[in-house]
Amino acid sequence: MSGLTPLFYAIYRGIPSIVKILLDNYADYKFENFLGYSPLRYALGCLSYANPNEEGIFFGRLNVVEILLEKFKFNQIELKYAIIGYRPNIPYLFPLFDFIFYCRIKKRLDFEQIGWNTFEETHWPCNKTYGNLLIGQNIIVFNQNIEHIIYFLQRMYIDNYQQLIIFYLQRIIKDKETMNRFYLLLYCSFIEMNGNFLFIEMLKYLLETQRIYLFKQRREIIKSILIVCQQAPIRLLGLCRQKIRQYIKSSIDRKISLDYLLPKKLQRYLILDELSTFVISPTSKQLLFLIGKSIPIQI
Repeated sequence: MSGLTPLFYAIYRGIPSIVKILLDNYADYKFENFLGYSPLRYALGCLSYANPNEEGIFFGRLNVVEILLEKFKFNQIELKYAIIGYRPNIPYLFPLFDFIFYCRIKKRLDFEQIGWNTFEETHWPCNKTYGNLLIGQNIIVFNQNIEHIIYFLQRMYIDNYQQLIIFYLQRIIKDKETMNRFYLLLYCSFIEMNGNFLFIEMLKYLLETQRIYLFKQRREIIKSILIVCQQAPIRLLGLCRQKIRQYIKSSIDRKISLDYLLPKKLQRYLILDELSTFVISPTSKQLLFLIGKSIPIQI
């Protein structure tokens, strides 16, 4: 009925030994069910949504992906289509980033390069910035690895943080102390929008229309950011970052030939180091400190 074969169930359970037995007995690793899942695509999704702290299921699913990838090690074209699908007009966006995240876990820079090349070469069925927003919504809510969320936000241009934040608020009622994605979204939207009038209006809109999803801590941090942003104009640091985002739109840091994209004077303003602060969930004071670094002190 569902098209979920025994191989799919073994993948979901994260049992490498069963997956290997099934493959050794000619289970079809290229099979694609009517939901659009291939075994590899399904395994990558299961891995991305596994909590790294739940080591049993996480490492089981990690090993399952490795076993399936072995089947494609001599054929990059087959690997590409196993990830994004065989229908050129409807490629799958989410599994591609699941694959890139797997490469980050295993430190497979060669596979990561294949992932990014596929992203650049593939004609997506929607506007690129809208596609970025859809992927961002999926990753920010369902991915359990904060380093992967940061990796995505560092590299992809989001042109509608208001919609992304609302999507998050309506699905994640309480932010985890160990992984505060709400703070991360507030800081990234501040950088993207340069802390300008539109950013301030967005915060006011959230306070007015999303009250049911804004418990006390969320309300207080938004109000504090509003006060900071209304005190003074943004520093050159913020203006440079905004210029960078307008200049490249996506792929802000993929470690791929930035020299020809950005003048050297602008390269030092890339959003890299401070986002690593969010790997360990920052306090509200740390968040305000980061924002304050882009705003001049009033004398």
